[in-house]
Amino acid sequence: MNVWIKRSLSTAAVAGGLFIAGAAVAQASTETGQADSSGSAALSSPLEIGSIGLGLQSESSRKHSSTVTTTGKHGTATTTKESASGRKDSLGVSTGKISVDPSATLKSVTKSSGHKSDDKVKGSAKQHTSGSIKAPISIGGAKVTTEHEDWSATSKKTVVKTKKGTSTSEQSKEHASKTGTSVGVGELKVAPQGSFDSHKSIAGWFGKDGAGVVGSKSGSTVKGSSPISFGGLTATTSHQEASTAHRAETLTTKRGTWTEEHSSEQISSTDAGLAVGRFTADPKAVLTDRRGGFFATDGDDEFVAGSSSETSGKLAAPFHFDGVSGFVSQAQASKTSDSKAFENEHGSVSKTVTKESASHQAIAGKSGAITGNPSLGLTDRRSDLFATDGDSVVSHSDRKTVGHAAFPYSYEGFALAGDFGQATAKTVTEEVADHHGTTTRTESDEQAERVQPAYVFDGFRGNPNGDFDLAELTSLKHLNS
Repeated sequence: MNVWIKRSLSTAAVAGGLFIAGAAVAQASTETGQADSSGSAALSSPLEIGSIGLGLQSESSRKHSSTVTTTGKHGTATTTKESASGRKDSLGVSTGKISVDPSATLKSVTKSSGHKSDDKVKGSAKQHTSGSIKAPISIGGAKVTTEHEDWSATSKKTVVKTKKGTSTSEQSKEHASKTGTSVGVGELKVAPQGSFDSHKSIAGWFGKDGAGVVGSKSGSTVKGSSPISFGGLTATTSHQEASTAHRAETLTTKRGTWTEEHSSEQISSTDAGLAVGRFTADPKAVLTDRRGGFFATDGDDEFVAGSSSETSGKLAAPFHFDGVSGFVSQAQASKTSDSKAFENEHGSVSKTVTKESASHQAIAGKSGAITGNPSLGLTDRRSDLFATDGDSVVSHSDRKTVGHAAFPYSYEGFALAGDFGQATAKTVTEEVADHHGTTTRTESDEQAERVQPAYVFDGFRGNPNGDFDLAELTSLKHLNS
């Protein structure tokens, strides 16, 4: 037997069976009867956890000093040393609130009725069921910070006294550094949810002669979605360091005083950061199924039966991402100074050389926002018809499956910048002073350089989309050799 005839007969048989069951309820009690029933249920279980904060800190330091004096036949030597150091560490952790609020509902309604008379039996039955479920979740984000500091200082002084004169030597050094980092995670929100709706109905009548009509229809829809929002991520780090050094030597005799001195300073810093922007999306799906059928007969050999169905589904996932940005910056500077001098009762002579240098590099980049809305839809339609007068048979069937796909999108581009710099300076100062007066001579030299490149891309957008027939996509085409 033709497959479409079988399907039509099957649909008609189901419709007839449901109708007979509904009519039998009415016949079991009175000539006319009706029965209704309904029920519902709901469930909810919210939960919330408060924010958390934690901080830890530790410090330590130490100092040391010593003095040594040596006396001999040639004179006395005294050496003094001092040192100190310390450190500091800290840690901080904080989290936001966490909340969960699951809930569910279910509802069902059933109605049936029947009527019996001397020449006809009528009946109908309806059922409607629906439900939903939700489980929104919110996590308030978290942040972690750390900090570390170190410092140290040392000094040394030696004084030697003899019959010829006094010699003094001094040295000192200092160093300090500080490093800090932080990482932050934005709030996360997810709200998965789903629902369904289903209905069925059947109605018809039959006469004493066997003639009658029965029709049925049913449909169901299922929906699901899970909107999500993520507040992004941030990360930063910084490091600073500074140091100084000083050295001086002095010799005093009957001829005069000689002095030589050297000092240096250095400082540097490095900073970097990364930011991942907010991300939002709302993936969703919908599935719908509708079916119908009928059966009609004149009580003899003639009858007509038919069925139809339509199943469709759609998937979509709109999203938006704010992009990524970051930077790295570095700076450093140094200074040195060297001087020599001689002084006695006739006058003084001195020379000082100072050098300075600075350097700066910086780079920053940003990626623009990305937005898209991909979607896919598919629909399948079927229809069958079967008729006979007892002798001849007529049947017809049709099926078509079509779909649609689209992906509108946009990208806002990116930007990249840089800032580079360098500078140097040198100064030489010479001074001579005697009973005739004072003569000072100064020379200086400076150099500077800077480069500032920048790149910008404006982005792009598009919307590829189209319809397709599944039968054409799956058909095989052969080429004659």
